[in-house]
Amino acid sequence: MYPIVGGVALLLLAASAVAPSISVATVPAAAVLLYYLSVTVGLWVLPAGAALLAAAGAALHGAHVFPITGAAVLALLTVPRALRKKLPLVWELALCATAALAAVCVTLGVFALATGVSPTAAVADAYAKLADDPVLARLAARYYKTRTAEHLGHAPLTAADELYAAETLAVYASRVARELEGDFLWYLTGFGVFAGGLAGAGGLAAASADGTLALSPRMREFRLGKTYLSGGALPALAFGLTAFYAPMRPVATAVINAMVTLPTALCGITLLYHTLGRFTGKAARVTAMAVFWLSMAAAAVFYEWGMLVLGFLGLADCVLNVRKLLDWALG
Repeated sequence: MYPIVGGVALLLLAASAVAPSISVATVPAAAVLLYYLSVTVGLWVLPAGAALLAAAGAALHGAHVFPITGAAVLALLTVPRALRKKLPLVWELALCATAALAAVCVTLGVFALATGVSPTAAVADAYAKLADDPVLARLAARYYKTRTAEHLGHAPLTAADELYAAETLAVYASRVARELEGDFLWYLTGFGVFAGGLAGAGGLAAASADGTLALSPRMREFRLGKTYLSGGALPALAFGLTAFYAPMRPVATAVINAMVTLPTALCGITLLYHTLGRFTGKAARVTAMAVFWLSMAAAAVFYEWGMLVLGFLGLADCVLNVRKLLDWALG
């Protein structure tokens, strides 16, 4: 079991190093598996994974922000992992999310200061420098085909032109910069909190499922109650009112994303799992789990709407304890 999980984690790290443009998907997935292995095999797994990603990324792309950020996320996850026996489950997950968010913010901040540009520009420049990323090369070429002379200011180049690869990346990087403009903090906090929270929740759930770890409460029972509402959600929502002042809008949306949307979405996921897990019988359980994973896939594809729906489910559970009501209603 452990060699298979370790092999998949290594493949994900390799993909993150070879094609840093897909790190937004591969690093969180690798973090889940490595956090699981750190609980079941040993703490050393996380720093070892971080070192491998940093070394492979540097060998292939030099000092590039994406592999280094991914390595920083894995490295800082050793903090909640080291403290996990002293922390309640909710605090361990919160510390996982905080550690990953800190890793992302600090790494991007250092790169931005080192290059003398804004963090948004640092990310866009990072895309422009990934000429040897096979996935990004295909995405950039596909996007470039949609650009006309009106967009580019000159006739589009062809694949035979010497500057074709550099221009396609530059045009794609400009698209990234436009998408990040005004929403950079939202994306930044979203990735950091999501990657850390997913690593902790997924890793601990896997360790609990294979019998290695006895969680209290079990992950399927995890919910945020009135303490979170009064100490986390309500202050964040109150701070969100500052969004009416335009210069504060990016900060307000980032705070609400980190403090409300993503934590309640996690509760929505555990509520959905708890509900579908009530089915008995092999066929019913297989169907229920298929529905669960299809729902997770849909939430990932339609990320904003998926997080919104899951967040409302989780928020309802925080206020009403929906799973307790279901237990009472369904016996």
